[in-house]
Amino acid sequence: MQTLLANPDFDDIMNFSMVPWGNARNVSGVIQCQHGADECTLNGIEACMIDAYPDAHDWFSALVCIDQSGPSSQKMIDSVENCMKSANLDYSKVSDCVSSGKVNQLVEKAGQATLNLDPPHIYVPWVTVNDMPVFELPLNDDADTSFPTLICFAARVNGWTTADLPDRCNKGPPTANAKKESVPAIEPCFDN
Repeated sequence: MQTLLANPDFDDIMNFSMVPWGNARNVSGVIQCQHGADECTLNGIEACMIDAYPDAHDWFSALVCIDQSGPSSQKMIDSVENCMKSANLDYSKVSDCVSSGKVNQLVEKAGQATLNLDPPHIYVPWVTVNDMPVFELPLNDDADTSFPTLICFAARVNGWTTADLPDRCNKGPPTANAKKESVPAIEPCFDN
């Protein structure tokens, strides 16, 4: 995914979103995360960051930094401020979101988005392209290579012409062409 977000040529054919929920559950109004309360806290922090910075190009490197500070959720939580600074993001936007209680609405929204998946998610991260889980699409073990290939494939299926695709997409076999103006951008979604 980093390859896709680092290549501005993919911006025209892809809308990236992430839903920080994972395998959490809402039990009688109480959110319970698979790996405990720290994971729930981290999901809330991520939801606040994504809300404060809607463009994935802004927050993705901070999330990678946070994820790499693990393995424990507490170590990741402790890294948030430094990781946001390294990505030139204002940590106060996230801390204000958490302290104001807005985080609760954002986490509820993430839970609802996860519950609305069709088919329902089976594991995390649950990745979809055009609302189709990637396990139903051609993908190999090298995600750094596979995701660009997958997005290019989906764009071709949706009628993008070879001339309108990033150069990296044109290394594979040609497919049917159609006008891109009538086709929305590809929308991969990650529910971690």
